Amino acid sequence: MELEHTILSINNSFNATCDAKLLVRASKKLSLSVNIRPHAMTLLKELAKVYELIVFTTREQIEADTIIDFIDPE
Repeated sequence: MELEHTILSINNSFNATCDAKLLVRASKKLSLSVNIRPHAMTLLKELAKVYELIVFTTREQIEADTIIDFIDPE
């Protein structure tokens, strides 16, 4: 699954109306505003029962890891 635009939308600055605000700790701090698509979490949970989910993104590894850890803390 493609992370951005399919599962969620990400903005590189804090947005007051976002679902989550994440801080990426890399060489410099990066603030991300995350909006999860409606029903995306339910879809992912149901798919994970049957399939191994693989996520694709163009984000840097540290950013992707932070976002994926938010979506699936396990």
